[in-house]
Amino acid sequence: MTLAGKVNKNIVAELGTLGIRAVGLCGKDSHLIEAEALSKEYGQVGKITNVNVHILSTLKADFVPVVSSIGVGKNGEAYNINADLAAGAIGGALKAEKLLFLTDIDGILKDPSDSASLIKQITVKEIEALIKKGVIKGGMLPKVEACIAAIKGGIGEVLITNGTVPHAILLELFTAEGVGTMITA
Repeated sequence: MTLAGKVNKNIVAELGTLGIRAVGLCGKDSHLIEAEALSKEYGQVGKITNVNVHILSTLKADFVPVVSSIGVGKNGEAYNINADLAAGAIGGALKAEKLLFLTDIDGILKDPSDSASLIKQITVKEIEALIKKGVIKGGMLPKVEACIAAIKGGIGEVLITNGTVPHAILLELFTAEGVGTMITA
């Protein structure tokens, strides 16, 4: 079993202890995540070419799918896919209303060295300007690029929230001010 498979299995088990019915899937299952090589330089790292959500739409509403970010190539080969990009692509294909990314920072910051500079709401166009200015860089860049792809893929809004904050998901989803950054088209 791959590391992704073990992690997936553990998440499904943890959800089960909370009384949540979950099913573990791999992006290779029913060609859920189709991919091709990102480049020869990166070997089996892939980029998503298509998402087939049929398998997800056949699950009953009371099952939570837990999808490991492994894609499948034209010849059945496995590709490692960035998990944020996989989540965004799946959410976009499902036309999800919201996508929530949990991380260990509060959200997008105007000044990466100042946690008080949290941007509460931002558009894709504004994010692209911050990337060009070099404000968004390093480890935050792939996450923000995944957010942009998710919005362009059809998700209504994407939220980046600090998952280390107690009750972060509840605060983000059920309070007017939230605790992270909301990204919209």
